[in-house]
Amino acid sequence: MLNHFRELKDHQLIILDANFILIPSQFGIDYIEGIKAIIPGKLSFIVFSTTIEELISKKQRDKNRIKFQKQLELSLQILKNQQYHEIPLRRKENEKVDTFLLKICQDLTNNDYKVHLATNDKELRSAARQSGINVIYMRQKKKIVSDRYD
Repeated sequence: MLNHFRELKDHQLIILDANFILIPSQFGIDYIEGIKAIIPGKLSFIVFSTTIEELISKKQRDKNRIKFQKQLELSLQILKNQQYHEIPLRRKENEKVDTFLLKICQDLTNNDYKVHLATNDKELRSAARQSGINVIYMRQKKKIVSDRYD
């Protein structure tokens, strides 16, 4: 797993959760610029294949929710226009996405990578904080903030 990240050792790794990718289309917030404003240094935005699959699956499940379909399309387009690293890691068949993200963030942190998990999921944020993982999230539906532990 770590071999996917070797070239990014001196970067701040921003791991994007699916709900975070939807922020621009749902709230009109540019999370890329928001993160750049609060996290110093070289940033690398990371999206796992599992996260992309989760969004595509949600799109297929929610075909009748036209507003959501448009938001999702816009968010995926915005993501494609950004420089990000899609890492071809997938969760195990019965593994929850949150568990997968926490495990990877913890492994990277334990190997001296600077990791920030970008999520709006309250339970995931809480679990990440308890594990000492830096968390980036949206506050009051208008700004991007960070809890840093490093």
